[in-house]
Amino acid sequence: MAEEQSNKQLKIIDHESKADKTTLRQMLLAYNTDANVHKLKEYYAQKSLAEILNVARNETAHSSFLSWLFNPNSHHGLGIFPLEMLLQIIAQRALMIKGVCPLTDTIINNILLQKYNLNRAISTTEYTLESRKRLDILIERIQIDEEEINIIIENKVLSSEHDNQTNTYYTQFPKDLKGKAKTNIFLYLSPITNSDLDFCYNEEYQPHCECKAFIQINYQQIMDKVLSPCLMRDIPKETEFKIKDYINCLTFPSITEIKDNKNTKQITIMATSENETKLLNEFWNNNKDLILMAIQAMENTAEDEEEQATFKKLYHLATQTYNSTRDYSRYTIHFTKGEPDFTAKECTLLNKIEFIKMICRILAKRQNFAYNESLAKIKEFETLAQQNYNGTTLRILRYDLKNGRDKYGQVRAHKIEIEKHPPLWIDSQWSSKKMPHILTAVHKVLPDLEIEITK
Repeated sequence: MAEEQSNKQLKIIDHESKADKTTLRQMLLAYNTDANVHKLKEYYAQKSLAEILNVARNETAHSSFLSWLFNPNSHHGLGIFPLEMLLQIIAQRALMIKGVCPLTDTIINNILLQKYNLNRAISTTEYTLESRKRLDILIERIQIDEEEINIIIENKVLSSEHDNQTNTYYTQFPKDLKGKAKTNIFLYLSPITNSDLDFCYNEEYQPHCECKAFIQINYQQIMDKVLSPCLMRDIPKETEFKIKDYINCLTFPSITEIKDNKNTKQITIMATSENETKLLNEFWNNNKDLILMAIQAMENTAEDEEEQATFKKLYHLATQTYNSTRDYSRYTIHFTKGEPDFTAKECTLLNKIEFIKMICRILAKRQNFAYNESLAKIKEFETLAQQNYNGTTLRILRYDLKNGRDKYGQVRAHKIEIEKHPPLWIDSQWSSKKMPHILTAVHKVLPDLEIEITK
């Protein structure tokens, strides 16, 4: 009975029936003719140079590339830009740390005000301490206002911290400077997801390393804040090729053998590009039924209980997504009067959450990001949206969550940073029924905007 109910819910019928064979063939035909499938196949067929050389998940290889990129004198044609973007990541994450922050307000403010000189900066890898331990990346001679700064990056790809590394680096590196007065910024870089990264900056700061003086960042930030913006600049073709190849390396699902008793193989994706994310979302939307049938078949033919349990869990998660009432519409914002508040790229093909967050950012920007004024304007937007909505409470602002997560740790809200004030949390629980009321409210508070909806 339960199996029949599950099949009915998923629109999957007995695999042995004639009707089901027809359905399956139709699904396979749709898959074979799906343009996104061919785009993804073509994308993943292009192995990066690192993958070809079997160093795609080698920490030293990644450290070497990043050191080359962050060095203004590497002849890549980008100058100080990549290092500038790294500093902005540092400032952004430092502002999120509650309690004792490893950076002073003065350093953070000078970074935000771009009061620095990066032309003399140099970057090296495998810097050896007197203890014979080595720093993955060391960036020296960074001048922030009147202060000279070092950036130390502990880079982890497949492994985690061992032998209390970060505490050792934090205590030993200043001693190796032989009394020179310098400020050191310690970063811990790893390929964790954005949601895991945000979770590190909970009420109590918990990086994925022992020493809390290290600022936790991830490869997705390197992708979004450094690599992708670099490609938007006028750069030499050789540099463009190298960065695109490195992006391919980060996004390619690499299989690595882990040395343990089970001969485990680990698949890692270190980051995803914007274009790849869109292709994968469209791939899922177009082939849900076929993917679910494949997972179910793998569960039924699993060789052991552990493998069967894995596919059963995956099947459960996939069916939850399948039966959700998510609205996959995309929203593009056009500014019809005056200078646009944000770039066309930032306002194009946004999902519901991105769209509502962008509307709130526009409202805040038009109040010069003054906290009280921004809050009042967003509350006005929320009230207008609620007026004609007859369902449950239509919330835009959330005050009842810690760091946007519910008691189960699930993300239920997204934040908008407003200077050094507490962030505004924007609700992430949106059904398609709410969007018409949101759009009506948008036209009232921002009459100069034109909204284009792509189904």
